[in-house]
Amino acid sequence: MNIRRYEARPDGLVLETSNGRMKLTPYASGTIRVQYTLEPTFGAGRSFMIVREADGAVPYTVEEDERRLYFSTSSLAIQIDKRTGAFVYRDAAGTLLAQEPARGGKSLVPVDVVRAVFDEDARLETGQGGGRSADPRVAGANRGRPTGLSHEARVRLGGRRSVVRIGLA
Repeated sequence: MNIRRYEARPDGLVLETSNGRMKLTPYASGTIRVQYTLEPTFGAGRSFMIVREADGAVPYTVEEDERRLYFSTSSLAIQIDKRTGAFVYRDAAGTLLAQEPARGGKSLVPVDVVRAVFDEDARLETGQGGGRSADPRVAGANRGRPTGLSHEARVRLGGRRSVVRIGLA
């Protein structure tokens, strides 16, 4: 994934890549939200991963040289390889915090997910024995109805085997 162009905006840095778009938003000087999408725009819906909003306009700088972009706040710096999109995270003193493989490592694979919405008029029967369950995921589970497809993606970061499913815009 190479970085084709970038734009520094008041709320963060937007990267156009050969495989989607990324946005780095400073939530505080030591907290950067990284969004990645294959869609033309970033999702405007509420994220279940975010517990609070950004502190406002957190100051940041963007510098570049021939091979890299450097995104920095007063506490953190992210070095971005323009050829591979690999991120290297450092603290203000330059100490390495984390890094992706030099070859890159981010990928999104779109998947369709069917979601069930349970009938609000259904009566939940709970209890013990007799095959009944107090677990609402089990009790009355046959009362759900599919509501259609949700566009999501499986994301792999840094080539690790752990896969996280996230919602797309």
